Amino acid sequence: MKIGNGKWSNLFKKEEETWSVGDEIPQEHVVESGVAPEPDMENPVQNSQWAQTASTDTGSEQENSGSSGYVSSFDMVDQKEETDGSLASVPTENMLPELPVEKGKEKKQKRPFRKKSKSEATAGETSKKKKNWKVLIPMTAILLCLFTGACALLWTDLPFMFRVNNDGVLTGYYGIGGRVAIPDSVTTIGEEAFADRHLLFSVSMPESVKEIKERAFEGCTNLRKAALPEELTGVGEYAFADCTHLKQTSIPDTITYLGSGVYQNCTKLEGVTFPSGLTEIPDAMFMGCGNLKELSLPKHLESLGSMALSGCSSLKTLTLPNSLSYIGGDAFAGCSKLTELQIPEGVTQIYWRTFQNCTGLKRVTLSEQTRVIREEAFEGCTNLSQINLPDTLVEVGNRAFEGCDALKLDPFLINDTGVLLAYLGDSSTVAVPERVTAIGICAFSQNQRIRSVELPGGVTRIGHSAFYGCTRLESITIPDGMVRIDARAFESCDALTQIILPESLKKIGERCFCYSGLTQVYYAGTSVKWKQIEIDEDNEELSAAQMTYQYRK
Repeated sequence: MKIGNGKWSNLFKKEEETWSVGDEIPQEHVVESGVAPEPDMENPVQNSQWAQTASTDTGSEQENSGSSGYVSSFDMVDQKEETDGSLASVPTENMLPELPVEKGKEKKQKRPFRKKSKSEATAGETSKKKKNWKVLIPMTAILLCLFTGACALLWTDLPFMFRVNNDGVLTGYYGIGGRVAIPDSVTTIGEEAFADRHLLFSVSMPESVKEIKERAFEGCTNLRKAALPEELTGVGEYAFADCTHLKQTSIPDTITYLGSGVYQNCTKLEGVTFPSGLTEIPDAMFMGCGNLKELSLPKHLESLGSMALSGCSSLKTLTLPNSLSYIGGDAFAGCSKLTELQIPEGVTQIYWRTFQNCTGLKRVTLSEQTRVIREEAFEGCTNLSQINLPDTLVEVGNRAFEGCDALKLDPFLINDTGVLLAYLGDSSTVAVPERVTAIGICAFSQNQRIRSVELPGGVTRIGHSAFYGCTRLESITIPDGMVRIDARAFESCDALTQIILPESLKKIGERCFCYSGLTQVYYAGTSVKWKQIEIDEDNEELSAAQMTYQYRK
């Protein structure tokens, strides 16, 4: 097939040749759709012309006509002839078509590398910093707004969620915290209603509230203000325990009941105001309140419970009212800055560990009616140098003055009637002084040092639990003239395997040798005399022991 003579350019322009639907198109006018003419491999001009047609005219023709195939090579020839009238001017270097490049994605020429000047680099850095600031400033503003909003949310009254039953008992709180105003319909704050709400800062209670139940606000570690209503009658145990940021509290005059540990471990509590008519401070009420420096107790107070002020390490001075008649165990334990205390006349017993580890305590004045000082009552009071021991004293517990290095006491604490109240020494072999007439209650109780004890001839009685728990005691000499050995005197003396008892003995109390190692008893009297001794119950060890009668040393 020959092309290039220009005669085909007017084939489709003849006005007289028209076709309508259904007419048969002459074969010479048909060009197969989507197929370009075959290139003539012997004619390079035509090959170049074919390449140019595939790379340029096809794309433009598709855009204009919307057809899916190549344009006719005849049209391409006609266009070239119209442009310069010759096919000789068509370039022949590129024989293959180039793919069309989308607009805006043309390849850019690489610019040669050139080191930036100092001014250009500085300008670039400044531009980057400006861009960074453009991002940081709005981000900071957003974060600041969020933080401010969160703070406002916590410190502003909101429509909090409360669960209140038909009896006016607030049984649950479901808000987030902050400042909380309890509804006026509430008459009782239920058990653990606000417990462990760490974002609770303050609570406003209406006058309708008459009672606060157990552990209602326990563990609200950020609670700073919780004024009690003026008509409040009762506060349950541990109601405000572990509220470590609570600083002040005032107990209303209408209070008739306070539970144990109400303000336990309120470590920042500084001041408390009591109603004048309050008669009892319950157990552990201010235990662990290490920041409590001053405390003015009610004038009519009668009872100070166990551990009531234990661990109040900042408490320096305290005046106990004359109405006080009971001080519980551990009541002042660990009050390391307390220096002096006078015990009222009505207090007759100093209980277990009442002043234990009060390292700053120097002077204690006991009531003249004091009869008992229990175990470890003043243990660890290293600076205690003055204490009066009244004539009414009948019992001093084990280790009652252990570690009281500044207190110069005789190892044998003996009252005016000759009763050995306590042995304060540390020897393993003990010879009791001749002036002793009786071994007092718990005089050697739980002493783990002593191995042997020799009693003088004037001793007629061994008191209740006198040697209780002396696990290393192996031998004891009981003199002639001994009349009575009271209950539990040698209970739990594991190492005591034998004992010599005088003919003068009249009574042996219950459980006297219970849980001891007793296996052999030497009695100075006859078997008939032995049967006349009053022996209380629970003395199986004594009954099972091998008896030797009419024993002579």
